[in-house]
Amino acid sequence: MDNTSPHDTLPAGLAMALANDPEGLDRFLSLPPRGRQALVARARQARSKEEMQTLVAELRS
Repeated sequence: MDNTSPHDTLPAGLAMALANDPEGLDRFLSLPPRGRQALVARARQARSKEEMQTLVAELRS
């Protein structure tokens, strides 16, 4: 049985952006749970690939 709720999964665009940015992925994984949740919430509001890439790039700054 899968105990994962839809709110626990990464949006596909965020997963793709993180897969293409190893440093961003490392920073994302080092965030506390609430930080990751906040970023996922922001990612759900992104309306373009560029917005998603900007979210990930902000992790590196």
